[in-house]
Order: sequence, then C-alpha cells, then structure tokens
Amino acid sequence: MDNPSPQKRRYCSHCRYPIQVCLCASIKKIQSSLKLVILQHPDEVSHAKNTARLVKLSIEDTQIIVGESAEDFAEFRRNCDTRPKDYLIIFPNQHSQAMETVLTPTTAASVTHLILIDGTWRKAKKIWQLNPWLQQLNSVHFKFPPQNHYRMRKTHVESSLSTLEAAAYSLNYLSQLDCSGLLTLLDAMQHQIERFIPEQVKTKN
Repeated sequence: MDNPSPQKRRYCSHCRYPIQVCLCASIKKIQSSLKLVILQHPDEVSHAKNTARLVKLSIEDTQIIVGESAEDFAEFRRNCDTRPKDYLIIFPNQHSQAMETVLTPTTAASVTHLILIDGTWRKAKKIWQLNPWLQQLNSVHFKFPPQNHYRMRKTHVESSLSTLEAAAYSLNYLSQLDCSGLLTLLDAMQHQIERFIPEQVKTKN
C-alpha cells in the first residue's frame, strides 16, 4: 500500500501565512497620506521572513513592485519622471542627505510617495546600481536610526533596518504617524515563527 501523501499546509485567506502562524490578530491598520512604494527583489517574494508583506497588511495602500532591472520598473519610472519632486527614496548613498537634517513634517509636505528597496543589502544595492533613474530622485538616509529589532535575519551592515522598520521610522518622522502597530506586528511574526524553530538552531543564531 502506498504511503498517504502529506497533508497540504493550510494558509490564512487574509494574511497568507500558514494557519498555525496566522498574524491576523496582530494586524493594526494604519492610514497614511504618504504612499509607500516598495521595490522588491524577486528573491524576497517567497521569503517567509520578509517584512514588506507585513507593511502591506497594515498599510493597504502600499504598492509593492517586484523586479531588479530598469525594465521591471518601467511603468513606475514614467510616473517618477513626470513629477520627480513628489518622490523620496530611502537609501544611503554618496549623495543622500540625513532625513532628520534636511526634512521636517512641514517641508516634507510636498512629498507624496516614499520609496524603499526591499532585499538583502547586496541585492538592494544591485537594484540601486541597475536603475540610474532612482539616483536622480531625492534620496535620504537616517541620521539617528532606531535600534534594529529584526532578529531573524542577520546582516553585517551597521545600523541596518528591515524594510518594515525603515517604513515605520520614516512615517513617524515625516507624517507624525503612530507606527507602533507595525513594530508589534513584526514582533508577532518573529514570535510565531520562533515557536517552530528548534532550540539548538536558536542557540547557533
């Protein structure tokens, strides 16, 4: 007799996480007049620990565009080319300025779209390099970044933040939004996943 096939993993129809780690109870909706646009590296789409999907769950108007090359972002690029001053990208580079130094909630009022690049530092940097049009937009970095609480993915880049943490900090500073719900959701996701990680693996990390 053949062995029965393993039971298919069931997913929540709303948060799209496996039922056993459903995050719906931890989602707090946030209304933002500043639209978030996340340029997501293709490798991040199916990554269980990706935080861009959490941002989308909390801020429904968030736009996630998957790609790497300029062709992948062609339509969005046309929008940026039309009104470049409406867009602000969070990405540290040789021309970026400290957000806390050059912007206030008042002076940032003309910005309508906030762009973040979602991926490991190496992959995010590749997207930046493959898309010179991004480098024509106003770019900022954080002068006083908050402490990184994203413990499930390691990086050697100093003062790095997850996409969710960068979005939360930016919206709180630029729009005076209470984004504590985003950080609570991040903690909930980490706690739920860690429930199924063997103790020996946690010790190694």
